[in-house]
Amino acid sequence: MTTEEKLSAFYMNCLTAATEEAAHLTADHKAALEELYQEHVRQKKSQSASELAVRREELLRESNRALSEAQLKSRRALSARTQELKDQLFAEVEKRLEEFRHTPDYTDYICNKINKALKLSRDRENDIIVYMDPADAGIMEEVSDRCRVKITETREPIMGGVRAVIPSRKLLFDFAFLDLLNEEKEAFAFKGGPEHA
Repeated sequence: MTTEEKLSAFYMNCLTAATEEAAHLTADHKAALEELYQEHVRQKKSQSASELAVRREELLRESNRALSEAQLKSRRALSARTQELKDQLFAEVEKRLEEFRHTPDYTDYICNKINKALKLSRDRENDIIVYMDPADAGIMEEVSDRCRVKITETREPIMGGVRAVIPSRKLLFDFAFLDLLNEEKEAFAFKGGPEHA
């Protein structure tokens, strides 16, 4: 073999070896890059999932806070409206009580309550004290005559009605409209809604 042929064979062997090594290095590099790419994709997916979960939590908290504020606002509005209706209702009751006080039935009502108290009294003249509102001065004499008891005016207005005290038995009969109305206001609650249907 001539030197030129040897050089040509050597060149071809070197070229083949370099090409094979370049192909091998390229494949290794390509595999390494593919692995880096896949790792990068996994990290980005994990990061995106974490960010999405955090954002979802933030949105859920914001939604819950907004819902809570809306519910609180609704409750306040409902409470205010309920109080307004309750005030209107009891203003109407007070008006009707005042109208009732100017009827003959009112005198009968007072006498009926006094007679109930008298049934527990031992002595009509000394064992019972009957109190009426100063505004009822116009019917006190009639009530006193009908029930045969002395009537005492209260120091403070009681919106009508009557109170009777039996000291010997330590009993108080409180049929003062003011007290009865206040008791009703305290105990009153609107009933309604699907659970009361």
